[in-house]
Amino acid sequence: MKNNQSHTRTQRMRSALQGQMQYWKMYLSLKSRQMGISGKMRQITLIVSAVMMVAILMAGFVLFNLVVLSVALIGAVVSLFRPRQRPFTTQGPRVI
Repeated sequence: MKNNQSHTRTQRMRSALQGQMQYWKMYLSLKSRQMGISGKMRQITLIVSAVMMVAILMAGFVLFNLVVLSVALIGAVVSLFRPRQRPFTTQGPRVI
């Protein structure tokens, strides 16, 4: 008896979910059929703007990395050609 009730409850839930899915399929197909030129243009504009935003973000990232690398390389080259200072020592100069 108990098993039969849970089985019918599962069937009811499954049929309700299938009905809901059918509703959304019908709704989406109706909306896509209604979408004319303006909807397609809006969709194209949305896709193009998203692609442009990603491209600008990537270009900014590359430029930032180039600036950081060039500053690091210039610092390394400058430090190579600077005259070295002798390190401070706690002992006095050795006399041989």
